[in-house]
Amino acid sequence: MSNKLSDYLTTAQAAEALGVSEGRVRQFVMRGQIARTKLGHLNLISRKDLEAFRKTDRPPGNPAFQTDKKTKSRKKT
Repeated sequence: MSNKLSDYLTTAQAAEALGVSEGRVRQFVMRGQIARTKLGHLNLISRKDLEAFRKTDRPPGNPAFQTDKKTKSRKKT
């Protein structure tokens, strides 16, 4: 962990920065998509890791649904 606590965000701050819910950020952390540092009961996310995640190519919307490009219908995966 860096010496500066200001280099880290809480899950709530990361959620605000990404424009998603705090629960969604926790899902990203649990899936290993965003690295985190544990400090007591807090999950802290480095600004550097958040920027790296932001640059990844992620499809918009609910990840549980996928659009079938041939029929243009949505189906649950």
